[in-house]
Amino acid sequence: MGSHIPNDTVSGRTTALCLDMGATIGGVIFGTIHIAAWNLSFPTAIEQTLWRTASIMSTALLPIMCLPLFVNGYIVRGPFMLIKVWEIIFGGLYVIARAFLLVEIFRTLFYLPEDAYVTTWA
Repeated sequence: MGSHIPNDTVSGRTTALCLDMGATIGGVIFGTIHIAAWNLSFPTAIEQTLWRTASIMSTALLPIMCLPLFVNGYIVRGPFMLIKVWEIIFGGLYVIARAFLLVEIFRTLFYLPEDAYVTTWA
């Protein structure tokens, strides 16, 4: 068989940057989909406020968290410990916001009106 053909146009650093940017852009798009539910009805006003807060957090925290990581990894090296603390704090908040959105999606299914269970077939 033939030998492996190298791809010299993509280096490991370029690939990592593309993956990081793609994940960040994907996270922002995912968050904006949840912001689209801004005025939907929720079981309580507190849950609506928490939904709005978590939607904004899931949209904004990923770029806020990743910006210093991009700068540190690709432009200028910063203090390692400060970058790790930044990543843990904002990454933790992001995970909490996403987890709340996931739980709230299924929780609101319990509060659907009775008309949602009426079949329209036949």
